Amino acid sequence: IEAIGSIEAEEEVQVTAGVEGVVTRVLFREGAVVTTDTVLAEIDPEIFRLRAERARATLDQTGAQEKQSLADLTRREELLRQEPPLVSAEEVERASQEAERLHAAVAEARAAWELVEQARNRSIVRPLVAGVINRKSVVTGQHVESKAVLATLADTRRLRLRFKVSEQ
Repeated sequence: IEAIGSIEAEEEVQVTAGVEGVVTRVLFREGAVVTTDTVLAEIDPEIFRLRAERARATLDQTGAQEKQSLADLTRREELLRQEPPLVSAEEVERASQEAERLHAAVAEARAAWELVEQARNRSIVRPLVAGVINRKSVVTGQHVESKAVLATLADTRRLRLRFKVSEQ
């Protein structure tokens, strides 16, 4: 039996932008074979790097303030235990509340930094699966929204063979 047919991917996967911004580099072409480690594009990486540095600095600063407030609280607690007490219980309570406030501020700053780090990592676009680029739908300098399709690739792990057999 002879037949004419074609091989096609069972699944096509869209490569989307994980962040909004200007595409500063496009590093792929249609027909390219890519892996999950292949960098396909970069979206404003310098802006995301700077945002991450700023968030990290805020985290470090808030952490230092928390450390100082804990030292102040310890010092005030020691002064309260003196005979006679050298500070009031109210002053110790205020110092305790400030330490708790700064503890929460550190948690908030850490979460903000982690979110910015995630965005920075998503600004470097990689495919979720290995395959062959079918369509390229982005160019350098283009502004993209988060979730915009940058490319479509054929997942070559599972292929489908299509052919027609004549009845003769």
